[in-house]
This record gives sequence, C-alpha cells and structure tokens, in this order.
Amino acid sequence: MKAVRGLLVVVLLLELALIVVFLEARQTRLRYALAKKQESVRAITLENRTLLHDVARARRPEELAKRASEFGLTLKEERK
Repeated sequence: MKAVRGLLVVVLLLELALIVVFLEARQTRLRYALAKKQESVRAITLENRTLLHDVARARRPEELAKRASEFGLTLKEERK
C-alpha cells in the first residue's frame, strides 16, 4: 500500500510539472505573438504618418498647381 501511495505521489508531481511546463510554453507563445502584433502596429503607425504627410504635402497650393500643369491645365486669374 505504501508503494502505491508513493507511486501516486510521484505521478501527481509529474502531472503538476507537466502542467507548469505547458503553461510556461503557452505564455512564451503568447508573448511572442504579442510582440509580433506590436511590431505590426508600429509599422502601420509609421506608414500612416508617412501617408498623412504625403497627403498634406499634396494638398499644398503650389503642389496642386504643379500637378495641374503636368496635366496641361492652367489656372485662370480671379477677377475682382
């Protein structure tokens, strides 16, 4: 009976050890996935800033006039 009890204790301890290892591995995978997502967010944020800058530059009057002339368009002077 003592041998069975000892064996049961060993099996329970091994199960607990496996659970701990499993949880640690899962936590590591989740941290890695989170780091990848955060890197994606940083890259998208940088791209968004660049695009906003490009849009602001494209809306400048001198840039619009330049683009219009590239398409052969001219601006008429306003009459007062």
